[in-house]
Amino acid sequence: MITKPGVKNTKSERARAETGKVIVKAEGKTYAELLKRVKNNVNLEQAGIDIKRVKRTQNGDLLLEVEDREKATKLKETINRNLEDVNVIQKTNEVTLHITNIDGDIEENELKEEIKKNNKDIGDTFQILALRQMRNGNKAATIKAEKRVAEGLLKTGKIRIGWVQCEIRKRVQITRCFRCLGYGHRTGDCQGEDKSDVCIKCGKKGHVAKDCSNPPYCTTCNRDGHRADQMGCPIFRKLISQESRKRASRKITPRNGEGLQNPVFTN
Repeated sequence: MITKPGVKNTKSERARAETGKVIVKAEGKTYAELLKRVKNNVNLEQAGIDIKRVKRTQNGDLLLEVEDREKATKLKETINRNLEDVNVIQKTNEVTLHITNIDGDIEENELKEEIKKNNKDIGDTFQILALRQMRNGNKAATIKAEKRVAEGLLKTGKIRIGWVQCEIRKRVQITRCFRCLGYGHRTGDCQGEDKSDVCIKCGKKGHVAKDCSNPPYCTTCNRDGHRADQMGCPIFRKLISQESRKRASRKITPRNGEGLQNPVFTN
């Protein structure tokens, strides 16, 4: 991409340069075992693929980041040809959204049909990740949608579900360390206790969250009944609330004297 001197790249131009990501997973295999298998059995140099980043996912799987989505597709095909016992998933350009104040009697299949019926552009380009009860008796849902569709929904900040215009917003991301399982810093900056071999669901060693059948235990507030990354944790809930207020305050102040184009919880 060529940019004229003194002219900054637009957001749409930067979006074209987004990297591609592939997740490699296999039943009973650890992150270290997956990484070793890929390195020993897949010739990336021969395939003309450069890895920009290697990362352990929250569930203990292997994430590989490459230059763009085309290279990610090629990487997925290359791994599949050489390793038959792994599951390779190409991460798409999706956004996670929260919908709140849904009628309390709505079930997941009804929610899916309501979203499709009242938002014609969305089609089948979304996935319901969770539907849960709120304290006020209503329900909240977490969905994942293609970026184009998500941006359209976020422009109004509302989505009709049944009788109600429900609030929709982008998920608030909290920086988390996968070494000490704490918040507010990344693994490379961690000075805390190494808990990277601890299951983030139950707090015990010897397995990862995707294989865990134990009841949840929070390693942040040291309480039973929820994970450390769920709203049941008062510490996590407080951090989410603080980040939400910061995000909202950034949208209140117009930049360069211009009006706000999208005041509803976007990046």
